[in-house]
Amino acid sequence: MAFSDKDILESIRKGENTKILQHLYEKILPKICRYICKNSGNEDDAFDVFQDGVMIFYKYVMSGNYRDDYDISGFLYTVCRNLWINKVKHDRFLLRMEDNYEGKDISENILDNLISRERESYVRNLLNELGEKCRQLLQYIFYYQLTTREICDKMGFANEDTLKTKKYKCKQRLLEIINKSKN
Repeated sequence: MAFSDKDILESIRKGENTKILQHLYEKILPKICRYICKNSGNEDDAFDVFQDGVMIFYKYVMSGNYRDDYDISGFLYTVCRNLWINKVKHDRFLLRMEDNYEGKDISENILDNLISRERESYVRNLLNELGEKCRQLLQYIFYYQLTTREICDKMGFANEDTLKTKKYKCKQRLLEIINKSKN
């Protein structure tokens, strides 16, 4: 059975998700799979990315941020494409980090690992004091390097100005925590 975009949105808002999910998987997943398989991924990657994309779509609809004049297929395709691009960037970043360790002798690697773990522990402790929302926001910005639009979508911010305000407050809070920890 084919559903119109209007039918899909109404069903999601009413919580009638089973048939809608099946429809989205049948209609849109193959497009996402083709894109990801052409861009250094596989079917498992496509499935994972599509699941994340559907979750973002659902949150967008349920929060009232999804405009009814958007094309659902195009929206999901764009969200999944952006998720995949970010995953590939992240994986390449990790690969470059691993490449930087090759060629060093064992004692340098052990010392580097020890220092790295201590820094990670220190940063993790600082971030834990921030709270979940700020920690997640700063990770999206600085670690995953997501765009403001992607972060708004993932975290449910109403607009980019709200995100910028939250980012500023989180950075200020982190600076306070760092200054306090120096004392």
